[in-house]
Amino acid sequence: MNTRKNFLTWINTLNNPFTSQINRSHFMSIHEKGYLFNTIERLLESNDDLKPIVADYYQLEKQRYHVFETSKLDTKLAIEKIDTAITFCSKPDKEKRLGTFKMNSSISNYLAQSTFLWDFDDVNHIEEITTHYFFIPSFLPIAPKEICLTGMDSLLLDIIHYEEKFTYQELFELVRKTLDMEPDEIDELLFRFVQNQILYFGTILPV
Repeated sequence: MNTRKNFLTWINTLNNPFTSQINRSHFMSIHEKGYLFNTIERLLESNDDLKPIVADYYQLEKQRYHVFETSKLDTKLAIEKIDTAITFCSKPDKEKRLGTFKMNSSISNYLAQSTFLWDFDDVNHIEEITTHYFFIPSFLPIAPKEICLTGMDSLLLDIIHYEEKFTYQELFELVRKTLDMEPDEIDELLFRFVQNQILYFGTILPV
């Protein structure tokens, strides 16, 4: 939960006596919903200047819990998808490049939007920019996996509703038209991106 870790890091830099009282382990636990929201609500009450930023993050956490609490995954199907992903990623690169893929039709249910970037490098600079996230549930009782859709990951926004099967080459041509980079460099980034989405997040599925 990188966004939550970053939010906690950010509020700890504020000149607010309340922040020193926050229990980090409770705040970071997905199972401490009451503690998390109570803490954020107290922050909202403590400083009017911070309200737009804190309120934005509050909505992001509401979406995370909506995904966590309402997504009922079929364990058998989830295990089958994991096995398929592992089998695909264990193939030689040449075979993987010849594969056919489709988008996971469920991922639009896990999309969230924020007006601030919570996947930041500089805790002293909160960037006000529309940012999208996926909170992707697990069949285990753990926090949803999280993807901040910036950089190469933003490609998922372009293909999220794509219903047809597609090849790696078709995806490569789509990216090549939008990036001012050498083909080999694009290929290296995209190939790694596709494998990560298949193996770790299940947003792209091998057919």
